[in-house]
Amino acid sequence: ALGWTSPANPRMLNGTDFDFDIDETDSSWVGSALNLGAMFMCIPIGYIINMIGRKGALLALIIPLMIGWVLLITAQHLSMLIIGRVFIGIACGGFCVAAPIFIGEIAQKEIRGICGSFFQLMITIGILFVYAVGAGVNVMWLSIICGIIPLVFGAVFSLVPGKL
Repeated sequence: ALGWTSPANPRMLNGTDFDFDIDETDSSWVGSALNLGAMFMCIPIGYIINMIGRKGALLALIIPLMIGWVLLITAQHLSMLIIGRVFIGIACGGFCVAAPIFIGEIAQKEIRGICGSFFQLMITIGILFVYAVGAGVNVMWLSIICGIIPLVFGAVFSLVPGKL
């Protein structure tokens, strides 16, 4: 999600991946919309994880992720791209707060630091993944692939012991 626009930008700007025109200003709004969404979620997620628990909050964040990816996959105009990226940003901002808290609470004291550092490692691996895959597929397929990942996460993470 964080690296999504970089491999897609050249194709968005030359009009090969969408049926509507996107100029450089539009492309910068698409890219920065994720950060706007993340900014608005950082404080509310603290209350959400206290209300429904860490696991429940992480699973609930799949909903805005999927809304965002569906909007990107089915985009018919620029506003759908921007709104989709805002939804993805909301989920990313929530994950960046809730996941380290969850990891810190479930990890044994001896390995807590190592487990905590894996969160940042997974972010960078995800960005690398998007750059690598995005270089070879169009924006729609990149969005579909990225949209499948939260579904896999939800299916696997729902099996993790703990209350919702």
